[in-house]
Amino acid sequence: MIYRMAPHRLLPLLLILGLALLSGCSQSPRGGGTPTATPTPTPVLGEIRIQVGDTVVRAEVARNQEQKSRGLMFRDTLPEGRGMLFPFERDGTYGFWMKNVRFPIDMLWLDPDLKVVHSESSVPGCPEEPCLIYRSPTPARYVLELPAGYAERHGVAVGSTVKLLDPLPSPAG
Repeated sequence: MIYRMAPHRLLPLLLILGLALLSGCSQSPRGGGTPTATPTPTPVLGEIRIQVGDTVVRAEVARNQEQKSRGLMFRDTLPEGRGMLFPFERDGTYGFWMKNVRFPIDMLWLDPDLKVVHSESSVPGCPEEPCLIYRSPTPARYVLELPAGYAERHGVAVGSTVKLLDPLPSPAG
């Protein structure tokens, strides 16, 4: 049996479906332009505590490629005692840029044992391309971003080890 919907009921259904589809779309600039800097809510990421030098940092964990690509973009600040951790499945020389990051940060590249193998201090944000790409010459498994000057203030340098106080959240789809 084939069900046929009356025409007067089909139009509202198509309207709702069309609006639902349009609400999932967003505009992006063509030709690699810079998106407008509109305030966006902080994404909900897994959060863990990490002992960094003589203090404990609460770090958001970028658990999938989308979160890793967005990082700290479009935020107004990274408060003292906060950070963002980028875990990777295997060691590599992962490059990071500061596109659309509005404040300077410290960056620590960590090996699988959480030893700092490279650091960059007070890396400035990059409001427009071209942006520098920062990378460790030594393969790393994690990158930890902290407020500018944090590593020096807390005695963290190449050779230091940080400690995860909570388990890493599982990767998000």
